[in-house]
Amino acid sequence: GMTGYLGIKFFVNGDVFPRFRCRVGLPTRQTEGQTERTDTVFSVQTDDRENLVYSEEIEYKARTVAEVRLVPGAPAVAVSADIRGARTLILKGKSEPYTDPKTGAVRFDIPHIAVCEPILLKE
Repeated sequence: GMTGYLGIKFFVNGDVFPRFRCRVGLPTRQTEGQTERTDTVFSVQTDDRENLVYSEEIEYKARTVAEVRLVPGAPAVAVSADIRGARTLILKGKSEPYTDPKTGAVRFDIPHIAVCEPILLKE
């Protein structure tokens, strides 16, 4: 699992394992951060080098190879990504802010993300 505002980097050999698969969704039991304003995208990104970019905004200058919007209450979805040639695999969850209509304050609803059965595949 991971949170809805996080990037996780893994060193991979995309020449040996050219495909990444998983199922991803918002958990049904751990629902903190899941509201009608939750706006979270899960993405799989790759870099053909070791990605050393640090970013508080979770922008790693990597190539997005798969992306899915996560919706509270929706079932987990299958993600399959071609990571051929990758040296860095990045799993990224990013929740977008909203403006509270009552106070005008900028707020975030940041849910937990369930990443199920992640696997690197040889083809």
